[in-house]
Amino acid sequence: MSITSLPAELVSDICGYLGVPDWCARRLTCRFLFINLRDAFANRHFNSISVLVTSDGLGQLQELAAHDTLHSRVQELWIVPELFEGYCHVDYSIFKHYRFIRSAHNDQPPESPVVEAYYAAYKAAVADHLDLLHSDGLGDILTGCLKRFVNLTSIGIRYRPTSKRDGLTSLGSRRLRRQLGYHPVYPMQFHYVPRRLGSVHTLAFMALSKSLMAADRKVKKLTTCGSYYCGLEPTSLTLTPAQWGSLLTPVEKPAELHLCFNILQPPNADLEFIGDVLTVVAPKLAVLTFSLYDTKNRMKPCYFPEPSQGIHFTQLVELHLRKIEVTYDTLETFLLTAAPTLKVLTMVSLGLADLATSNPSFTSKVTEIWQKIRDFLRDRLSLRFLSIRNLFYAGNPMRVNDALRELSGTPDPHDRHLTVFDADRARVSFREWANQLGLEPRPDICPRPSSLSAPQPLPMPPEPHGCFRPPWRRRNNQENQASPGQRQ
Repeated sequence: MSITSLPAELVSDICGYLGVPDWCARRLTCRFLFINLRDAFANRHFNSISVLVTSDGLGQLQELAAHDTLHSRVQELWIVPELFEGYCHVDYSIFKHYRFIRSAHNDQPPESPVVEAYYAAYKAAVADHLDLLHSDGLGDILTGCLKRFVNLTSIGIRYRPTSKRDGLTSLGSRRLRRQLGYHPVYPMQFHYVPRRLGSVHTLAFMALSKSLMAADRKVKKLTTCGSYYCGLEPTSLTLTPAQWGSLLTPVEKPAELHLCFNILQPPNADLEFIGDVLTVVAPKLAVLTFSLYDTKNRMKPCYFPEPSQGIHFTQLVELHLRKIEVTYDTLETFLLTAAPTLKVLTMVSLGLADLATSNPSFTSKVTEIWQKIRDFLRDRLSLRFLSIRNLFYAGNPMRVNDALRELSGTPDPHDRHLTVFDADRARVSFREWANQLGLEPRPDICPRPSSLSAPQPLPMPPEPHGCFRPPWRRRNNQENQASPGQRQ
């Protein structure tokens, strides 16, 4: 059977594994494919775009914005504000031993002239990147492009250049891979231990947000950082709370916000600012991801903004809390502001900061605080999905005991660090499931007596990519356009 006799939708699925160059080449082999796959090709490869802050990446973005038809296909735009995971000043003596260089040469050390050429390309890319990041040119380019992207709905910051598995077109990464000799199938990863990139992300986010306002664009989804949760630095932000609200769509079109802050200094002014931002955006949100931590890893309970500041969620359906240390009372008050509409709650690396006064009372104190949390989740909220991973109490890792995990709809009953209830998959009621939950110190990490007299620094958890998400949150490009009500 000839491929030309198949429906265009089926041919599009068959060609779905192809990258942009391969798909272009395939379309050029046949007039039928060229004409009938035009829309499928444009939607697949230009619906969601990520761009490196390099001259090449931004140049390609300008070309896309100037295209007569493709500019209207762009609905999501993600800026990758860092190169090489933040390692911009690596010496040649270290650079030549990086694994990505060996992988390009079958794990054999390449000749010195080859490595020197790679190193020269690395230094040139870094210089170009830093010049753009600290200049007004970045904002000017983004403003011009945003004016042309008339159907843009989502925008934000991503961590690290995308891979083919993301299904995104990454502008600027192909040339950079070629210049540095990356193996075609080797991930574009420069270092296994990324640096904290809050200042870099803040610079890029400020340029992006100012460009949004200059282009008079409002988005339905705004992301302040990628999966690594680098966090924006409040002291470096010049946006007012009202300007934060102006970036999002009106209240009639519920928005999604990923809000991640990195506390660098004593938090008094920072927290007032963060609370003011939440107060302004809360009525507009259907989905909120909120992360708050400090680089010195010594959070205090008072770092979490008090809902008494006037934070009121009127249509929030999903709430995702990441790397936050909070007292039970503040957590309860915060969740109550969203109780009438909240259906999905996930908590990753949540630290409960109530004091434990002495070693003998530690177990009883844990039991007491957990009973409060369990009863609150059961009686005051109407959740259809709950996920808890990496819970801490007074700085000590805890484990949730779930005897009904086989019936609760969890994706992996053997993962003892993940506790999930999914109403769509569960074979037990939420009340019955919640009643039997218990909390105890992780048996592999026993609390030290000296740590029980005061809250300890919240340990930095693993990367959040292991956090299970509800089935309706594992979405493709088409599902991105669904409303919160359609996801339930």
